[in-house]
Amino acid sequence: MLKGDLIAQREQYLPDMIHGDLDSLRDDVRDYYEARGVPVLRDGDQYSTDFGKCMKKISSRLTSSMVRDVIVLGTLGGRVDQGLGLLNEIYREENRHADLRLWLFSECSLSFILRSKETLLRGLQEDGVFTENVGFLPIYGPAIISTEGLEWDVKEWPTEMNGGQLSTSNHVKANDVRIGTDVPILFTIERAPL
Repeated sequence: MLKGDLIAQREQYLPDMIHGDLDSLRDDVRDYYEARGVPVLRDGDQYSTDFGKCMKKISSRLTSSMVRDVIVLGTLGGRVDQGLGLLNEIYREENRHADLRLWLFSECSLSFILRSKETLLRGLQEDGVFTENVGFLPIYGPAIISTEGLEWDVKEWPTEMNGGQLSTSNHVKANDVRIGTDVPILFTIERAPL
C-alpha cells in the first residue's frame, strides 16, 4: 500500500475518542486527532489498564437496545503479560454485561470467548478469510469440550491449562464447526495472509 493510501485510510477511519491514561500517547498523535475533532480523554486511574478504562467508558454508553459487539484491534501481540491481562479483562467484561461480545483481532488471528453451551460457527472456510488452524483454550478453568467439523474432533473431552491436555493446532475440515463446552473457553482461528 502506498503512503498516500495509508494517509487517506487514516482520515477515513477516525476513532470516536481516544481514552486512557495517555502515558504513551505522543504529542504529534494527540495533535493529529484533536485537529480532526476526536476527543482525547485522560483517565488517571493507575489501577486499571487502558483497555479497562475504555471498556468502562463503552459500558457507560450502552443501552439495552444497542448491539453489543465490540471489535478490539491489535490484540494478543507483543508482551505476554499484557495479552494475558487482556484475556482476563474480556472475561470480566462479558460477565458484567451478558449481551456484550468482544472480538479480538490481531495481525494473525481472531479470538473470542465461547460461552458454556453449544456453538455453531458457520462459513469458516468461505472467502479465504481464515486458515484451517484453530485452538480451544480453557484459560478460564478446566472444561469438557466436544467438537464436530475438525480434523481431530473430540467428544466430552476434559481439557485444562495446568498441565492437562489442550486442543491447539487443530484444523477446520468442514465449512461449519460445532463446539460444545460446559464452561467458557477461548476460541482462536488464524487469519489468512492478506
